[in-house]
Amino acid sequence: MTFIELLSDGPLSRAVYDMGFEEPTSVQKQVIPLIREGRDVLAQSQTGTGKTAAFAIPTLEKVDPALHAAQVLVLCPTRELAVQVAAHYTLLAKYMEDVRALPLYGGEEIRRQIERLKRHPQVIVGTPGRILDHLRRRTLRLKNLHTLVLDEADEMLNMGFREDIESVIEQIPGEVQGLLFSATIPNGIRELSRDYLKNPVLVEIKASGISAASIHQQVVRVKREYKKDALLRLLELRNPSRGLIFCNTKAMVDELSLLLQEKGYSVEGMHGDMKQEQRLRVLRQFNRGGLDLLVATDVAARGLDIDNVDLVISYDVPQSPEYYVHRIGRSGRAGRSGESILMFTSRDTAAFRAIEQYIKRGIEPLDVPSLSELDTARIKRFLKKLKDEIPQTDIEEYRPMLKHFEKLELPHEAIIATLLRMGMDLYGEEGRDLNIPKPSHKKRYNDKGRGRKQPKKGWGKKKRYDRKN
Repeated sequence: MTFIELLSDGPLSRAVYDMGFEEPTSVQKQVIPLIREGRDVLAQSQTGTGKTAAFAIPTLEKVDPALHAAQVLVLCPTRELAVQVAAHYTLLAKYMEDVRALPLYGGEEIRRQIERLKRHPQVIVGTPGRILDHLRRRTLRLKNLHTLVLDEADEMLNMGFREDIESVIEQIPGEVQGLLFSATIPNGIRELSRDYLKNPVLVEIKASGISAASIHQQVVRVKREYKKDALLRLLELRNPSRGLIFCNTKAMVDELSLLLQEKGYSVEGMHGDMKQEQRLRVLRQFNRGGLDLLVATDVAARGLDIDNVDLVISYDVPQSPEYYVHRIGRSGRAGRSGESILMFTSRDTAAFRAIEQYIKRGIEPLDVPSLSELDTARIKRFLKKLKDEIPQTDIEEYRPMLKHFEKLELPHEAIIATLLRMGMDLYGEEGRDLNIPKPSHKKRYNDKGRGRKQPKKGWGKKKRYDRKN
């Protein structure tokens, strides 16, 4: 099935064509028809699977351009995701006259948002706390709302937004179509769907299929005191054009960003302690190609739509297996190939095994590059650059200098080798060993992995909110 078959000819199909979409992803094929039928949906789908378009396209089809009021509300866990989802709606609605999307989030002057709300956008995308602020001020009204979307719902619960979400839902006066998207479906998500969705259809896009299809996953076991050295070696050997490095703490983001800047990398960090304007500036700079590397925490990078990331490095083992899937989902998006490297120490063994169990496959072991390997990589890059530069060089211009080399009466090979050594700063020795011997449990690295532990059943039911009042 193609988008031509999925969408009828009109403003939305033109916008989809402009965005370069050709074939719908699995979640789009399954979810779009269900939303069109008016069904409530509970969808398990990871970042990078096209889930935003899966709910944005059919909800825009339901928008009445002549009605200047909020008709679609999307709740997101972070400011960055709210901005990204609103931008996605804007791109899809570019040929729909008088249809606008507005992001609402904390950290931005609320009076500016109030002025924008006076233009009566039909699609509102926001964080739960800021949406509640506007509802209490009566600067946002939901009486014309027909669709409520909870995006990254598991992350919203992890961040403590459960009460805010319920408070928003309680202020919706009429019956709405409910769409809940979540990377994982723990007990809290199941309870939320039972309480506020009406006979939802469950759509599951398995994590193992996503992580295995287009991403080359590798794991490096290294001694804790050598982690930074190992990271520098991995970056030099892989030499990514655009790379993401994930850390568990804000302090480590700052520490690694400073280290990599001192080593000459074009890099910035992003975490929750940074001001909103600063975080958006860093994101825009990375998206435009102004940065080679971005170091971030999981929360700061959650939901960011970043294209052409060829390498994701987990410097710290994530705090949950779900975060691992989100991290590697930054690479290999939309069917493109990608690469991920997970770094772990002996203290992280249990967490690493939990990740393999969750994704139901083994992760390929990788050695820290030796110094001789780095020398070889440097030489290859130098020779490639030399080959590219030779056609651009005018030999006659340098003829007077070449005569000085002839006076030395030295073999050409000796002159070239010396220039290489002086100009390339080669290591020339193996150096210290940063690796820990591979575990003897080879079974852990096969593709079968371990079966995922099933959630316990029998949690209590909560009273359903009557959306008809």
